[in-house]
Amino acid sequence: MGIYTSAASEILDRLWDNYEGFAAYFHARDVSLRDLGHLLEEVFVPAYLHVKSNLDRGALYSLNNEITENVLGGLLNKPGFRDLWNEWDDHTRQTFLQEPIEELLGRILFEEHAEQFARVFIAAYESHRA
Repeated sequence: MGIYTSAASEILDRLWDNYEGFAAYFHARDVSLRDLGHLLEEVFVPAYLHVKSNLDRGALYSLNNEITENVLGGLLNKPGFRDLWNEWDDHTRQTFLQEPIEELLGRILFEEHAEQFARVFIAAYESHRA
């Protein structure tokens, strides 16, 4: 899975379960959540990135830093992890953190931008289908 796949999957799941009319839209087209899952990389990751790219960059930067501190803080308190962290180079550290941070970012962004995600995810699906 790519870095953004977990975030797109998380948002797709939340839209399906919590956003009124989203699942019904796909049920009416005889499309299941499982069917949509097969389109994550091709359809919904670009849709996620589209929404994200239209949000306030400063706010995203601050939120990303806050999430990084929270994720890293919890890990560094685990026995033995700090030694492992200190052995890694910057690239390894960044690679290790990217996916869980992006997934948490997706969860938080969903809370504030569910309507936008629903609209863009449906449009991306329709565009793919055409």
